Amino acid sequence: MFKTHGLSLAIIFAAVFVFSFTSLAKERQFKSLDGLSGDSKERFDKDSHAPFQTNEVPWDFASEAEPFIEIYNEKLEMKKNGPPEKGRVDIYYQDTHLQADRVQVNSKSGNGMAVGHVVIKDGANEMTADKIFFNFNSQKGVIYNAKGHLESEYFITGEKIKKIGKDKYKIYNGTLTTCLGDNPFWIFKCDYANLTVENYAFLKNASFRVNDIPFLYFPYGYIPIKTKRATGFLFPFVGFSSKDGFFINNRFFWAINDQMDATLSVDYLEKKGARPGLEFRYMPTRKIAGQFNGSYIKEKDTGDTFWKINFDHNQELSYGIKALAKVDLLSGNNYDREFVDSTLLRTRRISDSHISLLKNWDNRSLEILARYRKSIEFNREEKFNLLPQITFRNQREKILDFPLYFNMESSYTGFDRQTATMDTYAQRFDFHPQLSLPLTPFPWISLTSTVGLRETYYSRGATGAGNKTGGFSRELYDINTVLEGPKFSKVITSDNSFFSKVKHIVEPRIAHNFVPDIDNADRSKIIVFDHIDSIIPLNNAQYSLTNRFLKKARVKNDAINQTEEFLRFDISQNYDFLKTSGQRPFSDIRWDVDSQLSSSFGLNFDGTYDVYDGLLKTANIELRIIPKSFWSIYFERRFIRNVSTFMLGTLALDFKKGWGAKYSAWYDELNNEFQENNFSLVHSAQCWDISFDYVNRNNFINGQKQRENKFFFLITLKGLGAIGNKQDAQLLHRGL
Repeated sequence: MFKTHGLSLAIIFAAVFVFSFTSLAKERQFKSLDGLSGDSKERFDKDSHAPFQTNEVPWDFASEAEPFIEIYNEKLEMKKNGPPEKGRVDIYYQDTHLQADRVQVNSKSGNGMAVGHVVIKDGANEMTADKIFFNFNSQKGVIYNAKGHLESEYFITGEKIKKIGKDKYKIYNGTLTTCLGDNPFWIFKCDYANLTVENYAFLKNASFRVNDIPFLYFPYGYIPIKTKRATGFLFPFVGFSSKDGFFINNRFFWAINDQMDATLSVDYLEKKGARPGLEFRYMPTRKIAGQFNGSYIKEKDTGDTFWKINFDHNQELSYGIKALAKVDLLSGNNYDREFVDSTLLRTRRISDSHISLLKNWDNRSLEILARYRKSIEFNREEKFNLLPQITFRNQREKILDFPLYFNMESSYTGFDRQTATMDTYAQRFDFHPQLSLPLTPFPWISLTSTVGLRETYYSRGATGAGNKTGGFSRELYDINTVLEGPKFSKVITSDNSFFSKVKHIVEPRIAHNFVPDIDNADRSKIIVFDHIDSIIPLNNAQYSLTNRFLKKARVKNDAINQTEEFLRFDISQNYDFLKTSGQRPFSDIRWDVDSQLSSSFGLNFDGTYDVYDGLLKTANIELRIIPKSFWSIYFERRFIRNVSTFMLGTLALDFKKGWGAKYSAWYDELNNEFQENNFSLVHSAQCWDISFDYVNRNNFINGQKQRENKFFFLITLKGLGAIGNKQDAQLLHRGL
């Protein structure tokens, strides 16, 4: 069910030297055999020193009572006066397929022999050999000068290989790897191995070789031969941080059953101390799934306590009801800013826990939501709860055969807000139906008018200024009118290789919004929790012009692909009728350019311009270049006058022979410093990967800025696992 994977390795080298592997593909182990009991180890040694003879036969052919069948040219004939002309033999028996130049089988006992260019396939296993002695009934045998693969992933060789049971083998003078080819990059070489598929290969006098150079030697050990999850210790994540010092994350994976598993961890941070943690995952049915994560640490250098709990649960109930739950809790000391590498988590301002029930129909939905939010910013105590919120939505739908459309959103909400100066609980009922009348007098113009009524009841009002705290209501209506068109378009034909036709469409649009004002005394009663409470009087017009460019791409054989929009340019402005000329009724001019000229190039640009002061208020640019070559780039700049200006960028390089590099940076122009720099170097091969990561960033912990340097490395051996860590060391734009 789960695809959580890993590996642990324990090797005796000199004294006791412990390694472990982990992988995103398999949970598995590699350990020392010194923990075996005396009897078990003696049997292991005895079997590995069993006499080895190249002419060894697992049974006495001379004692066979029944005659043999010799098979040539795919014919079955009793051995009488001599064989017919020899040829290639193919035998299919249950799940086994045997090919050889010559095959001899006893028709009663099932004993047999195959000689010459032998190939034997058994499910996902395949071997080639010089000769093989076998028994079709027991599925056992002996293979000489063998080479092949198990489960299409593990490649083995051996001077002699005994199959002693289903998926059980003994290998003499053999090798094991997951690398393809005659010269594997890495390999385990041993005098003897006792191997069971979906279990372990126990090795004696083994060496781990890289490019045929001995890298490690261990007299006894075992490695996993698994394609499924397995209980065991995982290789520790290791690295170094200037803030935490040397760190090692020790983990144990527990495959509880097919529906659940857990990972227990005890991390050691040189400057901070020990940090226990737990991950628990479950999926008892296809309709129920969840995961729990928790960790705790009390810093030995500061005495501060940090903890974090995350819990997610999804479930499909009867009648199409979906249940979602999330618990997101942190200690008063912000755990994310201290210990998490994700930039998104480190910079967030609130924790958010919630539980909801959702039921959808064709045009309607009902949601029941309870939410708990808490500020996690330094020196700011604030909580905001919904206890609960019930929302019913009716999507826009036609009323019978009338040209009218109806939509509605209604809700009940219980609010609970706690700040340093306020502790308020209130209930609110909000009812907001709308009717729309769309008209299309001409194909190139449309007019849509929408009228809505809003009734909002509050269980209490704000105190002070003579206000009473009893319940009260607010009545409003809103009118929205949108005129789109007339539309203009022109088609341009082109003979270039990128597109055959381009269509330019110009779409003017005018919208008018009106919401009446309410009595100031009534407005002062309202405790503002969200956008429904903060509705202000409106009487404005928004006018905009949209230019869209569509293309039909030219493909092979002059076929025409579907139409795609590759460029859109919007420009708009508001005029507020409630303001006089001295109050600046014209809003800033807004523009937005979105382009995807090709799959390899995109440019977006938006901003606002103050028409009165003649100043650029905001400007944002985003550039993506991903050519079909060895490099790609992502760049964005965000500018808000007198507030913030920063740049983000990522440069990715793809070198030959599997090497690649990425550099990502976040530069704060106002403070004239880099907030974060990330660098990653990666190499990918058929059976192994390696990567190095370096992170240099500012941390703001309890209001204090600290500069941190962090190092990661990761080595992955396909089919076995990984050494190191890359789990949380993400570049700012690693997904580019």
